[in-house]
Amino acid sequence: MMSDNAGRISDYRDLSDLAKTMVRILAINIAPCRLYAVLKCLTDLGYVDENTGKPFHARTIQPVQNDLIAKGLLLKSVNGISCPESIRKHAVYDTLMEDAFPELAGLIQRYIPTPRYNNATKPIVQKQQAARDFQIALFFTDAMVELDEISMEDWVALFPQTLADPFLPEIIEKINPEIRFAALGNLLRALTVSLEPAEEVVAYINKKYLAGLSDFVSLSSLFLYYQACGDTVGAGTTLNRLDETKFSAEKRCYLGWLAFIQGRNGEALDHFNAALKRLKQQTRKRKLFFTGYVGLFHLLCLLRADENTHFNQALEYIDIAEKNNYPLFALMANFKAVFSEQLGLPAHDQCDIGLYRYDLAPLDMFMVILPLSWADKQMAKARIPLLNRARDKAEKNGYPWFAAELSALLASLGHDPKKNAETAARLHEKCKTVSFVDMVKERPKWEKRLNGLLAITAAEQTTAPDRPANQRLIWLFNHDETYNYWQITPRMQKKSKKDGWTQGRPVALKNLHDNHHDIPGLTDQDHRICQTIKEEYYRTSWRYGKTEYLFDSQRTLPALVDHPLLFLQDSPGVNVELVMTEPEIRITRKNGKLKLVLFPTPQSEAAIQVVRDTPTRFKVIRFSEKHQEISDYLGEGLSIPKKGEKLAREVADALSAVVTVQSDLETTQKIKTIAADSRPHAHITPYKEGVQLEFLVKPFGDDGSSFRPGRGGKNVL
Repeated sequence: MMSDNAGRISDYRDLSDLAKTMVRILAINIAPCRLYAVLKCLTDLGYVDENTGKPFHARTIQPVQNDLIAKGLLLKSVNGISCPESIRKHAVYDTLMEDAFPELAGLIQRYIPTPRYNNATKPIVQKQQAARDFQIALFFTDAMVELDEISMEDWVALFPQTLADPFLPEIIEKINPEIRFAALGNLLRALTVSLEPAEEVVAYINKKYLAGLSDFVSLSSLFLYYQACGDTVGAGTTLNRLDETKFSAEKRCYLGWLAFIQGRNGEALDHFNAALKRLKQQTRKRKLFFTGYVGLFHLLCLLRADENTHFNQALEYIDIAEKNNYPLFALMANFKAVFSEQLGLPAHDQCDIGLYRYDLAPLDMFMVILPLSWADKQMAKARIPLLNRARDKAEKNGYPWFAAELSALLASLGHDPKKNAETAARLHEKCKTVSFVDMVKERPKWEKRLNGLLAITAAEQTTAPDRPANQRLIWLFNHDETYNYWQITPRMQKKSKKDGWTQGRPVALKNLHDNHHDIPGLTDQDHRICQTIKEEYYRTSWRYGKTEYLFDSQRTLPALVDHPLLFLQDSPGVNVELVMTEPEIRITRKNGKLKLVLFPTPQSEAAIQVVRDTPTRFKVIRFSEKHQEISDYLGEGLSIPKKGEKLAREVADALSAVVTVQSDLETTQKIKTIAADSRPHAHITPYKEGVQLEFLVKPFGDDGSSFRPGRGGKNVL
């Protein structure tokens, strides 16, 4: 071990029991600490000064400390004393082999507690403290949950740093058997995603635990390793060792991953879909996705399928990952722009996160740059040096499949394309795999925009999906003009025996929010409305909280526009017409003065309001920034004296370019004038035991706004 420090290691071996224990305490603690804390540990261990027979204090321990510093076995700084890294692993190794680790770790936890971090804490100190806590949790507390909590942020570095530098089987044997499999699995996963050598770890796992290995973490890590190496036989054999009764969903999703890299996309989709269905049955959750790297490969599989249905599905999965804060959500989010562009939608911004972190794992880096290369090739080219280093590392350390994909990506970015393309082809042929780097072809902007328009018209022209004829979802609408209040109530109706529909039963918003994709009878528009239901959690007391499901008013109303099954709350047999429109300027003359007002007036910061047009027709008014600006000037209305009439007319003409204007003033513009349609329209609606009759006029015909006869401006611009 570390022959260049042989002299220093020899000095450590020759130390007295007291001095050696001091070094070991500092080696386990890793981070610098104060001398008095070490003295407390020594006292509890029974060490006393030979001259006085009393416990050591700062002055009497000074000769021992100075001797250790002189030999390079102890470092002293403003933060305290610590063990140099060249000695630390040897000291920890000896402590473990002599079974002294638990006692020393317990004293360290008692007398050298983990400090609280703040913005002033140096990153190196935080990393040292995390390494200490991780090491103690691994060999002393034996709690995998605690290990996961400590290593959550930096697990890729902590497992190899503690267990693979170098990898020694006797160290592994000191881990409690109950967590040993899981620890080995995490170690192998960390080595694989970092492209570090892992042959020794794999050989140890296969030799020591080949017969009885059934732990999912270890087996999934073995699969990841074999997959990165391009050993599809080894990957398949590993999956066959999974207990079908315990891990049926997990096995299916990994089979999908394996089929995908071998180019069998249809088979892969079947596996992924079956795995998700099984997970939903097990968890009783309808909105979930794969949390790890398998989720990224499922997204790639949906992308290779090249169908709008799958693209929409992928975007929904990414949203689920974001909402539930999945560990790899940041990587999944990078694919949003790609799927959006395939659908012809406005592209999301590329995340491009973490590329400048020196410790970003190569596999994670690849999953950032790959979608970036599809969405913005020029930006991706700036990352060629990172890809080059990762490719060279993959080839050197025995990961040919990953080296093949990195070479293919370099070729697609125009970096030594002939050589890299040949390398990719050779390695893929060796691994019997198919590259997915080139499955998204670069398209000009005009083609993307035209495809977007096609997607819009396709959505309108598509007939309603096949659904059971015995069920449909209706929406009941209620509006209060006085308080500008609206309410939407969903009801599920079933076919009656007389070929009509039942009154319908209420449907909980939570059910629609969680399960709308699995409820039969819903149209595409119903699904869009359900996607506007939001989940809100608030605390009802210091200890308890409550979750509510509400409509997002700014999104729900636009989604409801032109819905064929929207009815009045008080008269469920009467259809409601909901139309999208904008506010208007009204200029009226009264008592010799002009009144200029924006109708309706925006309520607080709400961008959308509802206005009753007829008893069965309601306008959804959308306020733009320009409308808000006009409202800020007018407030509740502006009163203008007679002498301001000329300026008011100019303002009305100018505003008519951005907003509809109803005015009692004649326009100064040379525009075409048409006569208003003065025909009355009778609106008959049920009312209590009888009917209600209301007369309105539509100056612009059936598609325009409605007015009560004799009211409103003389001119509409």
